[in-house]
Amino acid sequence: MPPVLPNSRQAMIQWFEPRITTWAATPTAIGLTAAQMTTLATMLNDAGNDQDAAFAARIASKSATLNYYNSSDNCATTAAT
Repeated sequence: MPPVLPNSRQAMIQWFEPRITTWAATPTAIGLTAAQMTTLATMLNDAGNDQDAAFAARIASKSATLNYYNSSDNCATTAAT
């Protein structure tokens, strides 16, 4: 039987998100206890928040790098004239 979960972290989070509420209502239907379901829901929430933070950090890093390139290029251009 092929694995059910997607291979990428982002796809896995997206796969869990629409299912978690239904599973939380009847955790025993998927073989989990209520406590395990609570833990899984917390983990999913943390993973989603951490994913958002990672994406924001990447965007900030790209922006900072562009600013750095532009300011250093401006120095070089000004010095060359």
